[in-house]
Amino acid sequence: RQIPQHQIGLQYGLLLIVPAVVASSLGARRALAWWSIRHRRRTRTSRSARLAPSVAIAACVGLVVCLAVWTAFAGGSVPPFSSAGSRFWNRPAAIETVRAIAAGVPADAPLAVDWGMASALASRPHIEVLRNLTDDAWVLIDGDPYVSGSFSWADRTSLVLSLPGSGRPLLHDDGRFTLWGPLGD
Repeated sequence: RQIPQHQIGLQYGLLLIVPAVVASSLGARRALAWWSIRHRRRTRTSRSARLAPSVAIAACVGLVVCLAVWTAFAGGSVPPFSSAGSRFWNRPAAIETVRAIAAGVPADAPLAVDWGMASALASRPHIEVLRNLTDDAWVLIDGDPYVSGSFSWADRTSLVLSLPGSGRPLLHDDGRFTLWGPLGD
């Protein structure tokens, strides 16, 4: 399964990681060469008395990696330590259920659905998201939604709670998905 788009953080910044690492390594190599030439001119000490540049670089890289792993572990945002989106990984597959319920709606009728179900029903000729609810639309609600789209959670909740008293007939309720008919039917 994939993490929903709005849950992914820094996805575009990750593209810059490889060029940044390459540029850093080339710059570090140049800096080490400059430093070693400059350092040889200034002091004439024995090799055992001074720290080799490669050891210093390895220590810095090790420190940065340790800090990055510790920060990721503490924040819970790197895949081996990811606990933020566990709700999305253990959701039961429901696309076939949604399609079966939507098959009971006439093909030319407008169907208003939660934002997360719109892609599963994209083959329908007239589909709406909940925000654009009209009186002649059939309404299919997910009881366990994972995304509200541009609709705020509070507005979505108030819309779902207002459906039983709206005059729309309840046509299907399996515990998770509910299908409401259009007004006046």
